[in-house]
Amino acid sequence: METPTQPTPVPAGKNNGIISPNDYDQAAANWLVAASDPAGTVVAQSFMLNRKDVLASLSFQALHIARLVSTVGAATIKARFLIMYDERAQPRFTLALFATDALDKRVSSYYLADMYWLPKQQPMARSLASKPMPVRQSRVRALARYDMPNVLTDRWVTAWSKVARASTALFATSYGPLRGYSYGVEEFISLLRDVGSLENENITLEFDLHDYYQSEPQGDVLVHTFGLLLWTEAGKMEGGNEGVNMGTPCPPVC
Repeated sequence: METPTQPTPVPAGKNNGIISPNDYDQAAANWLVAASDPAGTVVAQSFMLNRKDVLASLSFQALHIARLVSTVGAATIKARFLIMYDERAQPRFTLALFATDALDKRVSSYYLADMYWLPKQQPMARSLASKPMPVRQSRVRALARYDMPNVLTDRWVTAWSKVARASTALFATSYGPLRGYSYGVEEFISLLRDVGSLENENITLEFDLHDYYQSEPQGDVLVHTFGLLLWTEAGKMEGGNEGVNMGTPCPPVC
């Protein structure tokens, strides 16, 4: 696919949890253009809720997740980064989820995260002046693949809470800009174990930041890369350790 040269606004429309393939393609192209810009102006703006708060998570209605994982043939759930534009033509970072089968063919619609910039939506932000998130208490729980130790999840989430500006460097990979993560369908199914009401509860994708050393031509360098943690609303309130991370990054596998 040819990389577009200019971002194009995508109308918000009705937040019914689904966006059309055309709107998805345009919003994904908007992200790729913005994340490819070394200046990173649009990326930085898309994560800002106001002058001091950086977006910290996005939510999906549990009912939409239930429909997503109910897709016949679904093997992988893909979370992809988008930039949409609000009524004031301000860029807004968001996510879409969709399912693919064992042959990597899309078999579901595109499910859009709650449009936090619309009235009555409640965005998740962490003030730069606020204290770091307290350490969560461990709780024994079997997920489809693994539990993430809270010593890791707290480190990653706290690192994101200290980000004052979302730069394109946080989404850079040796294969090009990070476009999202992919997960086994069982990881999203596991999240629904804590849900009591599909209509009244949410699944949250919380943002985090990984730091690690990577070999570069100039030597070993410390890099920081944006990541996602999956939570149920109930699990977070109970202080549990239901974070699931380490999805497969896109690229190289998309």
